[in-house]
Amino acid sequence: MNRPMRLAAACSALLVVATATPAAANGKAALLTPETAREKVTLNEDPLDIEGVLSTRDVLRSTRGVLRTPYNDNHLRAYVDRKTGETRFEVRQTLQYMGSYRDFGHVNYETSSWPTTAKLRKVESNQPACDAIDPQSSCFEEVSFVVGEAELRRLAAGYQPGAENTWSFKFKPDQGREERSSLNRAEIAGLLQAVDAYRHRLAAGQSLALASPGAE
Repeated sequence: MNRPMRLAAACSALLVVATATPAAANGKAALLTPETAREKVTLNEDPLDIEGVLSTRDVLRSTRGVLRTPYNDNHLRAYVDRKTGETRFEVRQTLQYMGSYRDFGHVNYETSSWPTTAKLRKVESNQPACDAIDPQSSCFEEVSFVVGEAELRRLAAGYQPGAENTWSFKFKPDQGREERSSLNRAEIAGLLQAVDAYRHRLAAGQSLALASPGAE
């Protein structure tokens, strides 16, 4: 096989792998259960930190291309106060797109009754580079928004094996096109299971400390 033919064959193979990635991701999402999601939840806990942070970053990754680099990926985080067990939840989302910088500021997400709007917190972006380079280059924004525990538990309770199980939301920019995304209800349920177990461990540890000799 001569060189041009080898290059063509290689390009075709790369195209097959790259276009197959979304289908593979959809297949993994369909097979995901709360239990398998919980197994992949990570915990970042430091004795000098007030909160422990649980994350579903490794549960389902949205990737692109042969190298499977993260692309328009999202995950859930739970920040648990290690003394009180009080918890706040947030969705983290990366947004990658071509063209001018959009500056996403709000998100609309579905609830049991009517869509709700939340303000976005900007975590990271490449705005200076995006504004300075060719308009056809890639822009990047990482944003987050807070969602209540009651809403997450409602979504988790709606998980059904074999069903679509998606929770949808839409990111609204200052200018340019909106972006839609979603999270799997099994991923939400898995995080809540991990949070419940972590809270139980914290409470048990405090009970032991209070029961120990010399405790005030």
